[in-house]
Amino acid sequence: MKRLWRLCGLLLAIGLIAYFLWFSWQSLDLHTLAITLKNPGTLLALLLATLCYMTIYPITGMAWRQLLLRQGQSWRSGELTLLICITQLAKYIPGNIAQHASRAALALKHGMPIQPYASSVIQETLLASAASVIVGAALLVPGASASNLAEYRWALLLLLIGSGIGILLLCVDLPISKLRANDSLIRRLIRMIGGLPGPAATLKTLAAYACNYLMIGLGIWLLAMALDMADGINYALATSAFALSWVLGFLAPGAPAGLGAREGIMALILQGHGSNDQIVQLVLLARVASMSGDLLAFGCAAMYSNFVKPKISPFE
Repeated sequence: MKRLWRLCGLLLAIGLIAYFLWFSWQSLDLHTLAITLKNPGTLLALLLATLCYMTIYPITGMAWRQLLLRQGQSWRSGELTLLICITQLAKYIPGNIAQHASRAALALKHGMPIQPYASSVIQETLLASAASVIVGAALLVPGASASNLAEYRWALLLLLIGSGIGILLLCVDLPISKLRANDSLIRRLIRMIGGLPGPAATLKTLAAYACNYLMIGLGIWLLAMALDMADGINYALATSAFALSWVLGFLAPGAPAGLGAREGIMALILQGHGSNDQIVQLVLLARVASMSGDLLAFGCAAMYSNFVKPKISPFE
């Protein structure tokens, strides 16, 4: 069954990548793109979008700290942010496996036990996915009648409700210290994900991940305005397009950093809210902003680690 799901996911990712490549081939005017890239306003918007994207690193570091505290691990947010930044470029290796492997290796090297690490990352993935659905659906549903996803309004509402139920379950205060290996099946499954974080940690972490999508959406909206798409794409649509495409891009097997798959779903959501050429330019510039943010974050973290603080260490 797991292989079947992976195969279906891979086929879906390949289909979206193929769609985006076809859509770009049919729509992108390279001469217009060259003119756009020479526009100071576009370059300024690209810089601001990159800076908006880079805010996700310290925010994610603070969120990870909350989850680790529930595992009995006290780390500084800044140290966790450095760890995330240093391993971020590995996600561009196909499959997204390298990012998790390098992040785990670096965390274990600097003293983080494997069980708290694994539990916090599982909870992080669940909450980040829930936040993407909540932000994306909540912002898109009010204007769904004017979007390409109008026929999926009820599906989006169901996803929103399902995510809300998941959040409520995670808000149950059930630390791993209260779970035993000989408990019931449900409690053993909960033990495998490190227990349930409780309301404080869950809501703080969820708010942090939601803030990530809101900041990235702000950057995409600035790019849309620079491309004269303000009439067709508002802040809510720009944010929901990224948030809803993030999960697929994150989970797409074989797609480095969701490359192509994320762009395909964003193009589907935004199609009709501007000329096809403008939409392709916006999606491509959004990817340039995220890749530039990853590269700058890695560079800053590497320089800080090498010249200012030679090693990452847990705060006792």
